[in-house]
Amino acid sequence: MSHERVQPAQSKTSKYVPPSLRDGGARRGESMQPNRRADDNATLHVSNLSEGTSQTDLQELFRPFGSISRIYLTKDKKTGQSKGFAFVRFHRREDAAEAIAGMSGFTCDRRTLKVEWAK
Repeated sequence: MSHERVQPAQSKTSKYVPPSLRDGGARRGESMQPNRRADDNATLHVSNLSEGTSQTDLQELFRPFGSISRIYLTKDKKTGQSKGFAFVRFHRREDAAEAIAGMSGFTCDRRTLKVEWAK
């Protein structure tokens, strides 16, 4: 019969260890992975949207151009309706450029959209 030495349980007052340093520091956080990071210069400003435009509407309009990392639709705090503009961020700048070419001048809800690089 062999005897193994049992390690005492760690106390609840031990110091916080960030996920990136756990398990010998071999892991990287999800947000730190280079292939998952959105291109900082791939954000579009979309204007002349109708008050009834939803985030889902924008997702459907821009999804065909590539992978979208974020959509921010500005809304009136009181009514919850669109203020008429939004920001759409793509993972790749090339996809955003295609979206500008394909969506500038597109008519949606009887309004002509203006799509340009966000400043």
